[in-house]
Amino acid sequence: MQIKIVSKLLGATGLVSLLGVVSAYSMLVPTQPMKSVACDSCHLWSKRADITADPALLNSQELLCADCHAGALVASHPSGVTPSMAVPATLPLDWKGDVTCSSCHMIHSKIHGELRAETAGAPFCESCHPSTFFSNMVDGGTSTIISGHLGASAVLQDPYSIECMVCHIEEGEAGQDFPVSVDEQGNVRHRGANHPVGGSYESASSYGGYRPISQLHENIVLPSGLISCVSCHLGYSETHGELVTLNDASALCYQCHQL
Repeated sequence: MQIKIVSKLLGATGLVSLLGVVSAYSMLVPTQPMKSVACDSCHLWSKRADITADPALLNSQELLCADCHAGALVASHPSGVTPSMAVPATLPLDWKGDVTCSSCHMIHSKIHGELRAETAGAPFCESCHPSTFFSNMVDGGTSTIISGHLGASAVLQDPYSIECMVCHIEEGEAGQDFPVSVDEQGNVRHRGANHPVGGSYESASSYGGYRPISQLHENIVLPSGLISCVSCHLGYSETHGELVTLNDASALCYQCHQL
């Protein structure tokens, strides 16, 4: 059933949405910050460094990249390790045969850190990993496929919402009263209702009409700042799906919306 969730999030429309988010995230990255960094910050050189000649580095890529990307390797895809599977030539290994940061990213590209592929998400992961790699994961690989780096800005859904969607999916089991679907922007919505799940509350607030996070009801949870299923529903309650507070006269809606 988790695979159905992945197919909804990363299928025909979900994958397009994901790529759109990833592309938008890439637009926020400086085009080439390395231009302002001296070559000898990373490379051994005399008067001039030729990046096309694979000059020796002062240290491992992991340590060098961590100077700017301190959290990139925290619970993320391993780097500086020998792969256990075949890796295509388009994802080059280093001189030791190890997977490194530059196996997946182009360090000196026009967009700093650009992926070495035209497609992101599952197709990129499956350049090395078999499709069955994700089926053994609790969330069907959703969190892994979205980004190789845990905590990256391109995350679409929080783990609580993903867990809810294990049951509340559009093709829900017989008797399913509250199925959900994924729209073209990657937002999850109840069928017949219009409230999205997965957007950033802070980003939405920037348009006005929302209460500051400090003024929200104590039961409203925003995992990693995202609007989640548990923002409106109690995660653990004797009454399944119970709201975090009464919604008489749209009282719950007004907890966040300041109209």
